[in-house]
Amino acid sequence: MLGALLVRRKARTGCSYLNSREIDKFLRDWRDDAVFVYPGTISVSGEHKGKSSIRKWWMAFYAQFPESHFTIKGIYVRDILSFLPSNQITIEWEVDVKNMHGDRFHNKGVSLVTIRNGKISRFEDYIFDHVTLMTAWSSKAML
Repeated sequence: MLGALLVRRKARTGCSYLNSREIDKFLRDWRDDAVFVYPGTISVSGEHKGKSSIRKWWMAFYAQFPESHFTIKGIYVRDILSFLPSNQITIEWEVDVKNMHGDRFHNKGVSLVTIRNGKISRFEDYIFDHVTLMTAWSSKAML
C-alpha cells in the first residue's frame, strides 16, 4: 500500500508541475527512453520517444494553449500491494484550456502510465471528445 500512496503522490505532484509549466520538473520522473502517446490525427498526435521529444511536445502544447489547467479526478493503481518500483496507473483528468486565439475548451481523458524502476516509461493519453481535441488544436500547432 505504501507504494500505491507514493505513486499517487507523484502523479499529483506531476500534475501541479504541468499546471505551473515546470516541464523540466515534470520530466524528472521520466526515463530517458520514455514514450508519450497522444491521440488523434493532428500534427502533435502519435508516439513521441525520448525526453527531448516529449519536452518539445509539451512546449508546443504551452505555445498553443497559453492558459491550461489540469484537474485529477482519480488515480487508480494496478497493483496496490506492490512494494516494487514498477507498476501501472490510470489517471482520470479534466483540462480547461485557452488557445492562442482566445478560445476556451474543456475536455476529459485518462492517461495510462507504466512505471519501470521508479520512472515513467510509457504514458498514453486517451481523450474523450475528439472533436474538441481537434478544434482546440486547429490553429496549426506544429512540432
